[in-house]
Amino acid sequence: LNNMGAAMILNGEFELAAMTMKESLYVMQMLFSASSEKEEQIANYIQQKSKTASTRLSKMSKDTSNKMQMLQLTSVESNDFQSLRAASVSQNVSSLTSYTAILIREPFGLTPDVGTISDRESGVMLYNYSLACFLCSIFSQHSMADTNEVKRDDFYSIAYRSIGLSHKAFSKRLIGCVDVSQDMESVFFATLALQCTSKILRARGENAQALEAENAMMVDLIEAIEEEQAEFFEVVSRRENTAAAA
Repeated sequence: LNNMGAAMILNGEFELAAMTMKESLYVMQMLFSASSEKEEQIANYIQQKSKTASTRLSKMSKDTSNKMQMLQLTSVESNDFQSLRAASVSQNVSSLTSYTAILIREPFGLTPDVGTISDRESGVMLYNYSLACFLCSIFSQHSMADTNEVKRDDFYSIAYRSIGLSHKAFSKRLIGCVDVSQDMESVFFATLALQCTSKILRARGENAQALEAENAMMVDLIEAIEEEQAEFFEVVSRRENTAAAA
C-alpha cells in the first residue's frame, strides 16, 4: 500500500495517494494493536485494500497538467543507502517544487506478523502520507473557493502533524546509539522528514519555524557525517598499522 501510494504521488494523483497512505496507516495500527487471533481478518483487509489501490493505479493516466510541470517529484528506495544519502544531502530545502517519496522494499511479505511494524516502516508511511497531504494542500482541485480553502487547511494540518510523527519515529531509532554514525540510515530518514517539515512551514509563510527545522537538520546531518568519517579513518588507520606491524 505504501509503494502504491508513492506511485500515485509520482503520477500526480495526490488525493488518491493520501487516501491509499491513510489505509496503509490503518493497517499499521491494526498490526500494532491486534491480537494474533485476528491475523486472518487483518490479512483479508490488507488484500482487499491492496486490490483497491491496484485498481486505482491501473486506471491512472500520466498527469501532464501544469502542476506536474511545476514539480520535481522523485522517489528513493528505503533500503538503498547511497540514494538515501544523496537525497538527504542534495535536496534544496527552500525549493517548494522538489519533493522525494520513499518506497519500502523490505521483503516482509504481504501480511506482516502482528506487532512487527518497526519505527522505520511507520516513519516511512507517515512521511509519504504527510507528503501526499501537503501536495493536496497546494494543488487542491475542488471547484468552490470556500470548500477549496477548507480542504487546503485540513490537508495542511494533517501533513504537519504526520511529518512530526514521522520525524519522531525515525529519531527514536537514534536514541539508543552511542553516536549517530552507528545508524546513518535513520539520520538520512530524519533529515528527509525535516526537509519536508521546512517545506510545509515555508508554504504557509512560517519562515522562522522553517529555519529552525533547517538548522536542526544541518546540525544533525553534519555531526553524523563527521562521526561517520572519523570512524572510517579510524578503521583505515588500524588496518595500516596492522599491515605495517606484519
